[in-house]
Amino acid sequence: MPELATPHTPNDSAMTASGLAALPIIESPLSGAEILGKLEAVARRGKLPGFERSSGDTLFQLADFGTPFESVLDARATPNATGTTLTFSLRMKPLMPRVFLASLVLSVWPGVWLTDSMLRTYFSGYTINFWWTCVWYLPLTVPFVPIAIRQANKRSHASAHAESLALIAKVQEVVGSFPAAPV
Repeated sequence: MPELATPHTPNDSAMTASGLAALPIIESPLSGAEILGKLEAVARRGKLPGFERSSGDTLFQLADFGTPFESVLDARATPNATGTTLTFSLRMKPLMPRVFLASLVLSVWPGVWLTDSMLRTYFSGYTINFWWTCVWYLPLTVPFVPIAIRQANKRSHASAHAESLALIAKVQEVVGSFPAAPV
């Protein structure tokens, strides 16, 4: 992963609550409209995934990166005496984590029926009542649902953070500036 090639890269003391380095802040000599124009030209060449102009206090968004769940990088522009300050925030798209959670939860109960049916089919000596199968099967599967969700979220946050640093470096190259130290 390329690092930002300036003396203003974030240091290790600027960490977020999740243990990841804070996202850099970019000081650009361009105005917000000039930044958008340059970034749109780069996005049309396929260099910025999911680039989209935003309304309100967000200048633009970059989306569709991070695995297993996709994320969105929001850029806010604040005019200053020398141009524009870009600050970034990262958030996960909520749909796929919810689908993942639902699929895990909904797959546990049919698994009881499938396991009970397979044990009765392949082992003629398996004569335990269906509800006793539930008694031993559910404690073996249910505790791992939150663990799987937590691991997928953690991987997604780490992946999105690493990819967002690379995207911020591309934005830095386009707007011709040096990043400021993160707050």
